[in-house]
Amino acid sequence: MPEPVVQSPRTVYDVFEGLTAATSNQEDITKSKNGTIKRMKCIPQGGNWQDLPDHLKTKSMKVKRNTQDNVYKRLKWDQPSCTIVNPRKCLLTHPEEHRILSVRKCARFYSQYQMILYFVAAANCKRNPCPDGKCRCSTSKRGYFIL
Repeated sequence: MPEPVVQSPRTVYDVFEGLTAATSNQEDITKSKNGTIKRMKCIPQGGNWQDLPDHLKTKSMKVKRNTQDNVYKRLKWDQPSCTIVNPRKCLLTHPEEHRILSVRKCARFYSQYQMILYFVAAANCKRNPCPDGKCRCSTSKRGYFIL
């Protein structure tokens, strides 16, 4: 039986390394509302919605069983990311900036380094990448760009 290959997990820093403003989809970021940004500012690296003061929690957050741990999750530079299900809905937050991750940064967590999907469709398709890189929107036109 062959020996298993064990690799240490990539940290958030490792995944983001080498990205610049010129990288495609790097500037494709959903603009959050003021109340959302106010909440993001209260969350430390590695924290989540549970770090919010009570007056900033939503009704569903006050009933803990209704809120997942990845909601308002702020990534930490020296740790791997949490599982990315939908970065916009869970408000997966940049380690230092008070915003959710760009489309490109999310794609990098899926190991799509050399290839990024380009969608001519609703913004929803582009911002909700799937781990296998396939858009589930039936109205989209898909293309691949080799970077």
